[in-house]
Amino acid sequence: MEAANMTEHGLSSTGDPNLQDESETAASITLRVTNQYILPIICCFGILGIILTVIVLSRKNMCTSTNCHLMALAIADLLFLLLLSTRQIENHLTHWTSGYYQFSIYLDYAVIFMHVFLMASIWLTVMLAVERYIAICQPFLAAKVCSVKRARIFVVSIYVFAFLVRLPAFWEHEVVTRFDTLSNTSISYTKSTELASNVHYLRINPWVVDGILMSILPFILLLVLNVRLIWEVRKSTRYLQATMVASVSAPGRSAGTIKKEELQITVMLISIIIVFFICQAPYVVYTAIFSINKDILSSGSSTGFLIFHQLAIVVLAFKSAVNFIIYCWFSEKFWATLKKIFCRYQICRRFQENNAPNNSYYNLRRYSNNCTRDTSI
Repeated sequence: MEAANMTEHGLSSTGDPNLQDESETAASITLRVTNQYILPIICCFGILGIILTVIVLSRKNMCTSTNCHLMALAIADLLFLLLLSTRQIENHLTHWTSGYYQFSIYLDYAVIFMHVFLMASIWLTVMLAVERYIAICQPFLAAKVCSVKRARIFVVSIYVFAFLVRLPAFWEHEVVTRFDTLSNTSISYTKSTELASNVHYLRINPWVVDGILMSILPFILLLVLNVRLIWEVRKSTRYLQATMVASVSAPGRSAGTIKKEELQITVMLISIIIVFFICQAPYVVYTAIFSINKDILSSGSSTGFLIFHQLAIVVLAFKSAVNFIIYCWFSEKFWATLKKIFCRYQICRRFQENNAPNNSYYNLRRYSNNCTRDTSI
């Protein structure tokens, strides 16, 4: 893969081929361990956690505008991790064979879709912050704007926007076929087009897409919104300390209880944004360095840059994988719904294993109701 396209191929690069021919050094060991061990483990746990997240958020009682955005974010992260995990296939292919070339074609276009889902994930996080800001700071406007229908429209718009922004990347490559006399077969592979080497395109596109739309603008928006949300959480905490004491004996869902649930959602979102800042920052730095100095891979510092790049990808994968833990930790409703799902699964499994007598249906319903009551919010 050419260095000129490293920004687009950054998520698929596994290291400089020259490093693979050298003896085991600290740099090559770091690249191999992160690529072949750490990254697959993060992807596996992340994919499992996101699947559980999708199952929980698809429940009817979880159908809210905020959860609609969280569902879309989970799907974007899931697709990103699935495509990222397919990188491991490259480690098991023999170089310069027909299968290697075919996988390279797939990888070139898979990387584009990985950038699409990464872009969608970033702006869905921004949209979550905007919606939470409206819900907390503009409650009268929230009744009109923060609906499930509008949330779905925003989600579709973000996905379309992310795809259109990355659309020119599809014209950076073209698939060509040549006849290999040594193997007596036709080999297909990708090569760069004129667009990929266009000076104006290389100067403008990385700064607009990777610089402004993927880094600067969302970072500024999230920083401003996060500061405001943290301020509102501090105010709400003081309010709850006064309200919850007065409403302890009040039956039903008091205003203080509802305020507490809203506070939990806001704190959860603040945590997601903080993780976003920490995990997205290394890749933003990598993109900025490469946009400024595209010859860095051929310089003496290329080894250190490749290690930094690989670690940035690992942290990106961690960002996509860690949201499930945040949901379980901060959202009582999410955790209760997850327990309820597995509780019902255990009931059905025990019922089938025990092969209960005729009155087992009544016992099953009674046990199910008790379980539901114990895990409800």
